Amino acid sequence: MFVASTIPDRGRISAHGSRLRDGAGNPLPNVSTNIGVHIPKVELTEMWEKDDRCDKIPHSKAGPPHNLPANRLFVSTEASGKAELHIKTEITPLVTGIGSHIVWGVLDGATLLPESGTLDDNGEADVIFATTGDHKVYTIRVGCDKNGDGKLQMDEIIQTPAPPTKPFTVLVVTQNDYARELNSLRVKKPFGAGVFPIASSLLTTFLTEGLPPDGSVVPPSTVALSSSHPDLTHVAGAIFPFPGCTANIKHHIFADGSRTSNRVEKSNTIDAQECLFLISKKTEIETFFATTPDKSHQFTWEWKQRFQDADGTAFVNHDDLDLHFAFGDVEFSATVTALIDRNLKIKSVKTTGGFTDLYDFNYEAGGLNTQAATLQLGWKAILINRAGGIFETEVVIDSDLNKWGNILRK
Repeated sequence: MFVASTIPDRGRISAHGSRLRDGAGNPLPNVSTNIGVHIPKVELTEMWEKDDRCDKIPHSKAGPPHNLPANRLFVSTEASGKAELHIKTEITPLVTGIGSHIVWGVLDGATLLPESGTLDDNGEADVIFATTGDHKVYTIRVGCDKNGDGKLQMDEIIQTPAPPTKPFTVLVVTQNDYARELNSLRVKKPFGAGVFPIASSLLTTFLTEGLPPDGSVVPPSTVALSSSHPDLTHVAGAIFPFPGCTANIKHHIFADGSRTSNRVEKSNTIDAQECLFLISKKTEIETFFATTPDKSHQFTWEWKQRFQDADGTAFVNHDDLDLHFAFGDVEFSATVTALIDRNLKIKSVKTTGGFTDLYDFNYEAGGLNTQAATLQLGWKAILINRAGGIFETEVVIDSDLNKWGNILRK
């Protein structure tokens, strides 16, 4: 708590343990009048990695497509072997010196870890602690330092208000986690190159920094990636300098005619999506022929669409597991040129363009995703034999399809 006085010439006084002191820290004589007691309101408002402010909570990834736990940060231990965070609070009323009476602590389940400390005058503090195991979640709490020892006790914790406000938590992966998952993925090779050549090649690139995917353009280019990009699950696997919070990541292109491009063009995926796109234009086509005597017409459309695995609009369905495992949420952009007669028979269709996909993983998705996301989270702390760097892929398409003759006539 913070105690203030209106007694003339006493200045501001504070409570330290059970003793009242003035602004200079000197004990005061017994005081019995004009004492006001203020219990400060303290609420955690932000938390980020100590060396990466762009990776912070609250975040906007609690809903689809990521569905991360609200107010949970995902980090790895640093070179020190400890988790290193920074917290920011809102203290009401905020008066000089009150930060030294507010302490932070880390809960491992129902147990407070030994690391603790006070806040500064701005209500902020570095939170550095040793982990107690692998793949663990910790809760960050604050409280009033009743006994003046500078450490948080269980009976000092300020109870968090009811939802929607929630305590801040952090999932910490250790360097042991990183080494174990890297070894597992390199040894088990979840995507056999013979059965899933494209998925296997992309995962190998993720596990072996600097090795481009098979059949991609060499050398790769680079592309800017914002920490707020809708496809980025965890702000990890690249360096996001503050305040811009934009990383430069590798951009691997599969040109038209490459194995990957040919697989996409010949798959049921592009057929099904193109079919749906053309059907969506049926009313426009009918309206055109109702106002012109032309026997046929060549239509040109710009086709831009975002496909997401999580909401059921995946670009790649399970008919081609290799492509399904290789590509997730994609940004599709193409020009569609279709020759159609007035009886709504499609004479020809040409699609030129392609899609991009951010190659990253969601820790909360389980299985391979959790293993790979562990590497992504631990990437920056590893200097040699590094894996987990994220990258973007682009597949170029230049496709002629003549199989849709009567779909608009149904």
